[in-house]
Amino acid sequence: TPANINLLLICISSAKANGQWDWTNIFNGLQQQVNSDELTINNLIFVSSTRVFDAPDTGMVTADTKPVVSSERGQKVLHGEKALESVCSNLNIVRCSGLIGGGYDSYKPILAVANDRPRFAVDVEEVKNFIINQIGEILKQAPTPKFSLLTDGKVHFEGKGYDLTHDADSIKKLAEQFRILVNSVSN
Repeated sequence: TPANINLLLICISSAKANGQWDWTNIFNGLQQQVNSDELTINNLIFVSSTRVFDAPDTGMVTADTKPVVSSERGQKVLHGEKALESVCSNLNIVRCSGLIGGGYDSYKPILAVANDRPRFAVDVEEVKNFIINQIGEILKQAPTPKFSLLTDGKVHFEGKGYDLTHDADSIKKLAEQFRILVNSVSN
């Protein structure tokens, strides 16, 4: 009989200090175990990255938006997501924008300036709480979103933090020139 995992949480950074993660090798062993019927996974939460949306130049990007990548890093992240689809049919992909808070200090200076293009962030505490909620819903066997796009609800650009609920007109204008990530979930 195969080993059964009711819930697997995979939380891996899209990059590492000495280069990039090789998603193919990371998930290869897991895929082999599932394909050889040594392992079954009932539910899988994969904490991913909004890097899978690095190609759209303009417009509003939500959890419903189909990923389009142009960079090698984005392609590797998307490949990792697709590889996991064959491992578990109940896959929840949580795509996080730039992480801040809780020891993730390197992105804050980028947000403060953000003169080249709008930037997006989410506090690690928000990510943690979202995942805890997802786990609770899965354990209650309640429906959970297939895709989630997590941001702090702000568009950081040219030293300002535009709020999606209060600055809708300004953000709509920015979306004509830039890609705007919107905190959202999708089934």
